[in-house]
Amino acid sequence: MYLLKRIISIICIAVFFSNFLIAQSTSIVADHLTKEEYVKLKMSGNIPTPTEIDYHGPYPRVLVTHPQNEPSGTFSATTSNSLKIPLDNTFSVVPFVGASLPEYRNDDGSSSNIPLQFTFSLFGDTYNEVYINTNGNISFGSAYFSFSPVGFPNSDFVMVAPFWADVDISNQASGLVYYKSEPNRFTVTWDRVFYFGGTTTTNTFQVIITDGTDPLIGLGNNICFSYGDMQWTGWGGFNSFAPATVGANRGNGSEFFLVGRFDHPGNDYDGPGGNADGVDYLDGSEVCFNASDANIPPIPQGFPAGNTVELDAETTLNLNVLFISPENNQTTSVIVDDGGLTNFSASISSGNPATVDITFSPTNAQSGTHEITFTATDDGDPQGITTVTLMIQVNSTISAHSPYTLFATERVSGSKFALVEGDIHSNEEVELKSGKNGVVNGNITAVEE
Repeated sequence: MYLLKRIISIICIAVFFSNFLIAQSTSIVADHLTKEEYVKLKMSGNIPTPTEIDYHGPYPRVLVTHPQNEPSGTFSATTSNSLKIPLDNTFSVVPFVGASLPEYRNDDGSSSNIPLQFTFSLFGDTYNEVYINTNGNISFGSAYFSFSPVGFPNSDFVMVAPFWADVDISNQASGLVYYKSEPNRFTVTWDRVFYFGGTTTTNTFQVIITDGTDPLIGLGNNICFSYGDMQWTGWGGFNSFAPATVGANRGNGSEFFLVGRFDHPGNDYDGPGGNADGVDYLDGSEVCFNASDANIPPIPQGFPAGNTVELDAETTLNLNVLFISPENNQTTSVIVDDGGLTNFSASISSGNPATVDITFSPTNAQSGTHEITFTATDDGDPQGITTVTLMIQVNSTISAHSPYTLFATERVSGSKFALVEGDIHSNEEVELKSGKNGVVNGNITAVEE
């Protein structure tokens, strides 16, 4: 009986860890382990090394900038004020599921799905909601609570990862995770966060995703990573067990963007496909790129606020507007519909950008509102089309004063003057058609009473 129990136990253990290993290469053990079971394995140090894809293909070009103008490795900022979008009271603490208000402290947590105010494209797949995961990433389609990062490309994780590593904000001394949702931008900031078991060293980093029309991260870009002071890479501070991953992954094993893997201090960096890199290289840096694989329609520039402009009659409006194609090697053309408006002209030049120079010299007879429609079309596949309607408000320069006393310049049919109301300028000569003393004809001068 004892021997039978031992055999059954061994079989159960083998099946358990077989399922666990399978789970690591599918959807973050969620199909095979509860989070509680996962945490127990983590606490006991029995999480196996995650499976990596043996990738030998080309890597996308990476451009890392250091706008803080400090050499990498010497960055001294300790708050999120150095990030692309500084943390302020317009951000909210991320409401991680199962964590307690108001700070939602946790380890290996995730939010529920959060609606986006725009459509986000990740390598051609579009999403209108996002999950925020404690461990330095946001995901699409499902939440991921695993702290064990893998390299990209990977066939399992639909993810944008500014710094996928073992973040732990359960300690009261750790900073928190914040987010802000805007009409064409979604931002998440990990502010001075600890690693699992950490008590002092912190990381500060941020991810911004957009619809590709946000000039803050570059027109055409739809993802941007931004870094403050980066002091650790994983469990224990630094380790090569599972280097932190920075990049974006479609989840099909082939389409991805990888900045690098980071597992030690220092500012060494040899690109996305080389050795693991030094985390200090990220200090104060930004990486903004386009991972949409979609044709972004032309982006209008130079239009007045609200696409409305106001001017006086007898003056001239000169306005130069642009339509930019974010993709390389595209040409944009523009059609301007002025509805037959007189005294209006538009000079159009196709290209990238396409330019339109408009001139409008309205008369008093054109007082009122006029509508001009711009239609910009690129030569992408499929074509991108952008339509902008410009409203022009023309104000009359003729002042209305009433009443006026109109004095005839000569006596006509016994009438000397007439009193009328109307849009007549002081000292303006007009032809008198009628008056209180009957119909008269003659030149008169209007004098304001």
